[in-house]
Amino acid sequence: MELPEPTPHAREHSNRVAEHIRGEITASGGWISFARYMELALYAPGLGYYSAGARKLGK
Repeated sequence: MELPEPTPHAREHSNRVAEHIRGEITASGGWISFARYMELALYAPGLGYYSAGARKLGK
């Protein structure tokens, strides 16, 4: 199974999510728990997978 190439908008969004997570890691002294990482990746306001409003994979 091949996944489609992300659009430029999707790539930019991914970069914003990664930067947000990097900022959280830096602010927390260099590490965060896996639970915190997943919380940010999935639920960060306007950025997380479930909160950003983008179409979900498989739907």
